[in-house]
Amino acid sequence: MSYLLHSSGEGSGWSSGRNRHTRFGAKTSVQAVIMAKHTHDLRLMMTLLPYAEHDLKDSGDGQTYAVLYDALQLELGKKQLYGTQVAKDKHDGHLFVLPMQESKAQVNVRLAKMKLPSLDEYLAVMRQVYGSNQEIECCRQDG
Repeated sequence: MSYLLHSSGEGSGWSSGRNRHTRFGAKTSVQAVIMAKHTHDLRLMMTLLPYAEHDLKDSGDGQTYAVLYDALQLELGKKQLYGTQVAKDKHDGHLFVLPMQESKAQVNVRLAKMKLPSLDEYLAVMRQVYGSNQEIECCRQDG
């Protein structure tokens, strides 16, 4: 899979060239980012992040970019910027947003600038994804 995403030396990989968005299409760009995120391959994620930012951040697929950015930040031991990553509490099973760099209000401003749903709207979707009828706790101080 990494071969398909990295430049192959012949210019056929998704990350090679400036025209990947027009050459492969938006759907392929989104799928490449999703595949990279799920590999947990830091080198690959770091390589693709600038391409994802260029292709997706302000194109209507900004959520995909935000998910990759936040996942990479957490893998690097940093806090997330968009609040896209959640986890289950080991003790009580409740879902919570992993540590964010800024307040919920500041995150919502950033999301609005990218024409993305608010954090509460995103978390409502995540509740459905996780099949949870409980609210997802936001902004724990202890991470």
